[in-house]
Amino acid sequence: MTLSTPKLSIIQPKPLPKGTADYERRRNNLLESFASKVPSELRLPAQFFLNPPIDVSKVPASCGILTPEELDITENYDAVGLVQAIAIRKLTALDVVTAFCKRAIIAHQLTCCLTQWFMPEALNQAKELDASQENWKDKRTPPWATDKHKRTYTSCWHLLILRIACKYAV
Repeated sequence: MTLSTPKLSIIQPKPLPKGTADYERRRNNLLESFASKVPSELRLPAQFFLNPPIDVSKVPASCGILTPEELDITENYDAVGLVQAIAIRKLTALDVVTAFCKRAIIAHQLTCCLTQWFMPEALNQAKELDASQENWKDKRTPPWATDKHKRTYTSCWHLLILRIACKYAV
């Protein structure tokens, strides 16, 4: 079974139970809002969903959305390796964020695993981090990789805004 919003198809292995008409209207608004954030070049082709494979583990490497470099980033590095590669300027934060955002949206289309997706915000933050690299005191360790600079990002505000938008949606 495939769940299809106007712009984004997602594999659904089991049909979802239907809610009330009001619930379904709100749910559809959320799905359409999510779909509107996904650029067409990051969507799997419609024909893929006509007969999707049971084992989707090879899809990221074969679908053509990720470049060979992005596949390398998402398959051959751990977190420490990524920080080291950024520190020595083998990779940029933008390279890493782009690769993982693209892989996340591929995974979502295969497994319906995301409730939100912040690619534009993540790309902007990655650009800022790359721009600040010249100012690092210790060129081997990005300041955002130290305990002093770690922070937790929550999506509470986004959820609140979505909830308000759905409440007042026509």
